[in-house]
Amino acid sequence: MMAKLLNERGISAAAVSGKDRDSQKNIEKYLNGEIRFLTSCQLISEGWDAPKTSVIVMARPTMSKVIYYQQLGRGTRRAEDKEALYLIDVVDNYSFSSVPWTANSLFKNPLYSPFGDVLTGVRSWNGEMIYLEHLLEKEIDLQEVDIETFESIYGDYISSEELARELFLSTDTITAWIKKGEIVPDYSTKLGRVNYYKFKPEKVEEIRVLKNLKKRDETTILDDFWEFIEEGSYSLSYKIIFILALIKNLEKDGEADFEKVKSDYISYYRKCLEDGLPVDKKSCPYTAEYLNSDKEMRRNIIVNPFEKFERKRFVYYGKDLKNIGFSFYLWQKIDSNFIKKLKNKMLEDLENYYKDLGGVGDTSIFK
Repeated sequence: MMAKLLNERGISAAAVSGKDRDSQKNIEKYLNGEIRFLTSCQLISEGWDAPKTSVIVMARPTMSKVIYYQQLGRGTRRAEDKEALYLIDVVDNYSFSSVPWTANSLFKNPLYSPFGDVLTGVRSWNGEMIYLEHLLEKEIDLQEVDIETFESIYGDYISSEELARELFLSTDTITAWIKKGEIVPDYSTKLGRVNYYKFKPEKVEEIRVLKNLKKRDETTILDDFWEFIEEGSYSLSYKIIFILALIKNLEKDGEADFEKVKSDYISYYRKCLEDGLPVDKKSCPYTAEYLNSDKEMRRNIIVNPFEKFERKRFVYYGKDLKNIGFSFYLWQKIDSNFIKKLKNKMLEDLENYYKDLGGVGDTSIFK
């Protein structure tokens, strides 16, 4: 649409997209000077070199600083007969929580100056009318512009999920307190049906005192972990099998190969099916087909048992390295006796869990 409007006004332009077969031809025409403007959404935002580009129109405001940098970078190369890069930011009246990036916010220039130098904040305009490809601008009084972005205002705020981690609670508990008015977020917004909350960092201690919560950090992590284990809160057996599979495959550094942990985890439930034993409660989705789906089981393990421990910073998952293990501070306090104690506790809890379901499965997998 933009290319069409430009052409209608006598400015040669063409649109490029991943679906248009003529895009490469139009790019070549632009590089050869046959057309003056290219309009695109993301296709040439990065990794594309056009040094002669001297005008960029940010017609699609973005909340991403990285994307803004990438798009701006298309015109920052030096070229013969190129005196400057002219940047035109198209900014609408966004909500307070959705202030897009502009040249002023990027370079922290609080004053708007017609065709001014945003890098130095110095006025580079001599007062004469400037014509730029049928566009013109005349001098007006210097105006202060709002250069604050969501990142600059709320960059150090924490989310309700992060608050839950700091307080050793579930996000459901935090949400319940907010709904009851027992705690008040420092910022909140609604996107669709989902409410998002932000808190100032100092709110962590305030809420901890308000709710009389125990302070938990790296010095208490071993006691915190065992306290969590002793709670024995099992809606399903996932946490027990996860810990047993992790212990079996632990290396000396407290890490384990995620694929091996996943394999042993799945093997336990698969053996239950083969032996005619209940896999778990009726609400458990682990059918033979489900257990054979690597994608579903990987997602299920990460979302269910792992997340319960990771939220409290007891374990971590290195996706790129495909390793999973105890967190650094927890592992520093764990010894072989603790591992034996943990394993025996899990085996005992497993037996008690399945007592009313018809019998525990084959635990020799974890030896």
